[in-house]
Amino acid sequence: MDITHLKKGFWGYKKSDVCEYIAKMNEEFSLKMMDTITAHEQAVQEFNEKIARLEQENAAFYAERDRVAEVLTDAKMYAVELKQKANAENAKFLEKNLECAHELQKRIRECSTGIHDVRDSIQQLLDIFGDNLSEKSEVLPEPQHFSPVTRKKD
Repeated sequence: MDITHLKKGFWGYKKSDVCEYIAKMNEEFSLKMMDTITAHEQAVQEFNEKIARLEQENAAFYAERDRVAEVLTDAKMYAVELKQKANAENAKFLEKNLECAHELQKRIRECSTGIHDVRDSIQQLLDIFGDNLSEKSEVLPEPQHFSPVTRKKD
């Protein structure tokens, strides 16, 4: 009902028409208000659901972040432990190699000393043989030159 449809009487608008108009306007306003409230409540419900879903996702992301941080910490500790083991094994390996090298050097020195001793012994024997040979050569007469004997062929 529009205000132009209100009927006028001698003293103004009819009271019943005005009351009817106000009641109708109140009813339309109430319906619009109920629609607005319903839409608002629906929007609030949707937003609350979305907030709950986002909070769950956020909690999952935080949990994943914590797991990743824990894995990184564990990996770092494992790397440090592995490096320490590798350094310890490397030190043992180097120590063993140094011991082997020292042992080999010791054996080489012993062999070298043995070789020098053998060489000196051989030199002494050669000197003794040389002296004996000189003595024997003084005692032996000079060799005579023989002509080669030729055989006759039969």
